[in-house]
Amino acid sequence: MLRGIAFLSRIAAALGDPVILYPRPGMQELMNFCQQFAAMLSAGISVLTGLEILQRQAGNPRLKKGIRSVAQHVEQGKSLAEALAREKEIFNPFFTSMVEAGETGGVLERTMQLLAVYFEKKKDLEQKLKTATAYPKFVFLIILGLIIFLLTFVLPAFAGIFAGMGIELPLPTRVLLSAGEGLRVYWHFLFTGGAVVYLVICRLLKTDRGIYYRDFITLRIPLFGPLYRKVMVARFCRTLSTMLGSGLGLLTALEQAKNVVNNRVFAERIDSVRESVVRGESVAATLAAANFFPLLVIGMASVGEQSGRLEEMLARAADLFESEVNYIVERLGSLLEPALVIFLSLVVGGMVLSVFLPLFGVFELYL
Repeated sequence: MLRGIAFLSRIAAALGDPVILYPRPGMQELMNFCQQFAAMLSAGISVLTGLEILQRQAGNPRLKKGIRSVAQHVEQGKSLAEALAREKEIFNPFFTSMVEAGETGGVLERTMQLLAVYFEKKKDLEQKLKTATAYPKFVFLIILGLIIFLLTFVLPAFAGIFAGMGIELPLPTRVLLSAGEGLRVYWHFLFTGGAVVYLVICRLLKTDRGIYYRDFITLRIPLFGPLYRKVMVARFCRTLSTMLGSGLGLLTALEQAKNVVNNRVFAERIDSVRESVVRGESVAATLAAANFFPLLVIGMASVGEQSGRLEEMLARAADLFESEVNYIVERLGSLLEPALVIFLSLVVGGMVLSVFLPLFGVFELYL
């Protein structure tokens, strides 16, 4: 253990900056930063003093270094938004735009509170999505491991017994034995081929077309596609509501929301909404024309525009969709668990049956 730490320290020293070995701050850390900053601003503590306090108590080394850099630039006369913009790896354009609007409007404390709520909601939503997909991934790995184990170790042992008894093997057993033999003999080719395919897919997913098709397919995966769509709609409504609440204009908020949803297909719809708003159309009408947003969002946006409470209505829509995502995740868990257990039983049972089929021939010979 100590040798490992010393090795990492030598790598860090060679690189010149040990901070890069640590992970980037997550949603929880950014939420804590905003909450504590808002509390200090409400208590009358200056921005610079607040940054110095936050820098001393930050647990993440990368966040600590970033806050220190921000404090230094603020001390040199830069605005908080300008200083944050220099630390792009920690504070994204959405964050800096919110802070800039808060500084301009003199509501920096409220902006930090809004950001804290935003990061809290986003963290909870992403955690729910991870929870919904973790169990299927785990069961799939178990099924894959069992199949490889049965094909490469169990079936060959029975094959030798059957061969010694001179039993003619049925077709399912012969197919599985051939598959197991192929895995044992050509495993290095299969491994290399799989690695090459994986690298090619990773390379394609870095291109614009690859990212677009990935996002397109993600929205159409059975069960998970509709869930992911609701997650994005909730994130869009939450982001737009938060930015409007901080004083940003609708067009700027739409531009930033496009970068937050992290889906090219959805981003295209937001672009079309923004272009329609530029032409003078209402938000509700443009959302309806985008053919992506649920009727609930369109209706609440219409009410918000007519009453001058668009920010509030979007926040309510985000709350509703986040609650719906929670419900769907709970339902998925209760439905997927028995379905995956049945599937696992069928796979393993089918392979076990292929082992016992030749035994039935033995019983017929001696009966």
